[in-house]
Amino acid sequence: YDQFDLYIINASNHYGITDKLLVKSLIMQESSFDSFLISLDSPCGIPDGWTDQESRSFGLTQVTPACLAGGGGDKPNLTTDTNSPNWADSWFNPQYNIEQGVKSLSDSLSLMKSKFQGCSDEQYMLMALGAYNSGEGAIFGCGSWNERANTYITNVNRHHIDLSVLANIISLTR
Repeated sequence: YDQFDLYIINASNHYGITDKLLVKSLIMQESSFDSFLISLDSPCGIPDGWTDQESRSFGLTQVTPACLAGGGGDKPNLTTDTNSPNWADSWFNPQYNIEQGVKSLSDSLSLMKSKFQGCSDEQYMLMALGAYNSGEGAIFGCGSWNERANTYITNVNRHHIDLSVLANIISLTR
């Protein structure tokens, strides 16, 4: 689970996400660390001029370019050839994908802070996780969200606990 840590650390630092293990837990939930994973659905629909395949979620963080494009914009680069000159901004490139996923989480965090005042830092992060997966409409306020967001938040938190235990065991054996 450690092969992407440098990318997680760099992206988290860049976008102000202090809990790097939370990002790792999000990746575990989204893709089980499969950088070439493609979702089975198109969660934001199919923008004009895009194919169903281009409208899906990709890679480690399962970010959906169609959701980011808002019904238009650039089609996703789905290059799988790591030797291609197009690899740098491919949605399957772990570094690029993690960067985009952490940016999306950070954007969700900023949105939650602007939309709901007076929440704790922990509540804001949980709300951002819920919005990352289920959209901002799934979040109702400080510590309040719909069932889909709740399931996602619970699963990411479960991974966070498991990875924390694993990290402590590994550090104790070194």
